[in-house]
Amino acid sequence: MAMEMRVFGRTGMQLSVLGFGCGAVGGLMVRGDPLDQERTIARAIAASVNYFDTAVQYGNGKSEKNLGRVLQRLKPANVAVGTKVRLPSRDFGGIADAVAKSLEGSLLRLCLERVDIFHLHNAISTATRSGRCWRAGGCWSRSSAISRTRSAACSRTSVL
Repeated sequence: MAMEMRVFGRTGMQLSVLGFGCGAVGGLMVRGDPLDQERTIARAIAASVNYFDTAVQYGNGKSEKNLGRVLQRLKPANVAVGTKVRLPSRDFGGIADAVAKSLEGSLLRLCLERVDIFHLHNAISTATRSGRCWRAGGCWSRSSAISRTRSAACSRTSVL
């Protein structure tokens, strides 16, 4: 049975309906054995999984480092990588710089020149709760941070 692929929004990217989550929940990409990490990702790629999702918050960067190491070793074609930025309220006054700094750190850990998808990892709500949640249409929409990452060619697309 072939892996079903779908176009991701208006990006034109063909992504597998199943992605590989590199979060800390199962622990493989944060605390796992490097050989197990490589075998598991190789098996996912062999099964036509082509989207790998990570974030600096997963193991304080370990997930990104381990995914980057494995992808460098395997050198797969047609793989898409997504990572995330989570901005604490103290960075709301300098969103563009905080986003750029986060993305640059992620690219270093991943050993990549760009990521395919760059997610905002903050909650979006119609209410504001103690700085943990952003109001829809609030400070993010007034920021040029995502436009700057696109024009710097570090991210194919961004997702809010």
